[in-house]
Amino acid sequence: MTAKVVRRAWTVGWLGAAVLGVANGTVRNLVYQPRLDELAAHQLSTCTLIVLLTLYLVWLDRRWPLPSTATAVRTGAGWAVATLAFEFGLGLGVQHKALSALLADYDITSGRVWVLVPLWMLIGPALIRRGRRHRPDSTRPADVDAASAQR
Repeated sequence: MTAKVVRRAWTVGWLGAAVLGVANGTVRNLVYQPRLDELAAHQLSTCTLIVLLTLYLVWLDRRWPLPSTATAVRTGAGWAVATLAFEFGLGLGVQHKALSALLADYDITSGRVWVLVPLWMLIGPALIRRGRRHRPDSTRPADVDAASAQR
């Protein structure tokens, strides 16, 4: 499998992560929020999304293994930027929310933990790749860079 195919698969794969995020938000609004206060629902849905994203990242990495740490870091950076662009674009442009309302979800001092989601998008691919590389049953892709092969 070529690096170009892997990059394309992971780029398109971000759409799956976006679908997970929207579905998770729907579950929060329909299930958690009626039973919990808003902050607890926010925190629970942030945690469930990170778990879902982790499972998705593992699946993607098994299907299209990231060939190098550098590729994983670039992929994570792209996913984080796309996530923030999607969230702020949707919030400002479609839902007509105030910027201050969107930024409030990133205020950890108020118990808002949403910042963990784009952070996980940023570092998740590299950590999942690293975890795969350290499992005894893992198979390494043929096009691993020379620096990684010497570790």
